[in-house]
Amino acid sequence: MNQAIVRKWLVRGAAAAVALTCQAFLSTGVAWSQNQPFVNAPGNATLEQYFDTTTGDNFVRTLNSADFPVCAMMYVYDAHERLQTCCGCQLTGDGPDFQTVNAHLTANSSSGTPPATGVIKILSTLPNTPSTANPPPLPQNNDNTVCDPTKPASLVAALRPWILHNPAEPPTGGGSNVASLTEPAFESVPLAVADLQPNTPNSVLNRCKFIQNHQSGKGICSCGLQDNTLNAAD
Repeated sequence: MNQAIVRKWLVRGAAAAVALTCQAFLSTGVAWSQNQPFVNAPGNATLEQYFDTTTGDNFVRTLNSADFPVCAMMYVYDAHERLQTCCGCQLTGDGPDFQTVNAHLTANSSSGTPPATGVIKILSTLPNTPSTANPPPLPQNNDNTVCDPTKPASLVAALRPWILHNPAEPPTGGGSNVASLTEPAFESVPLAVADLQPNTPNSVLNRCKFIQNHQSGKGICSCGLQDNTLNAAD
């Protein structure tokens, strides 16, 4: 995709990205949540939205409204409610992330066939695998070093995701379908807390862990273009 187009969507509503130092992060008073279950933090909900790429790719834009690093734990389901991919993506304070459904979220599906329709679920959490680096590393393509979607984490109301749909609509005067763009925000859906516990066999954590451990590299999504990726390209 043309870099100018990517920048256009990232700039809309996004503040300039700031890479925080480890000292700045610790000064927020946010504690690591390693080995702790998901907790009832404000905004205790999963963020969900459907995707449909049958008439064109969809684009997910996520902003971190907090001034400290936050993880977007992403779980992508097909139309039959089967988990196809999962990944953890770190967003720096006030930082954006930009993903396409076809390239980043479904291309490496566990079934081997990328689904054209389904649901994307995002958990907004604190990092759950602390990095020993000082300052902490900038977000990478698959940032399981600090954001592990197979492990418990503490929820935090910080992420604001949208998805750009590209539906085809019948024209009023006949002829070929006409593509139109819509960009709805992800909707908050109350969490089933039991589904997020590591000791629950069919929890989303264990399903993600099973895919990543037994599918020979399949079932892992990627984190797209983030603020450091764009800065490096300048």
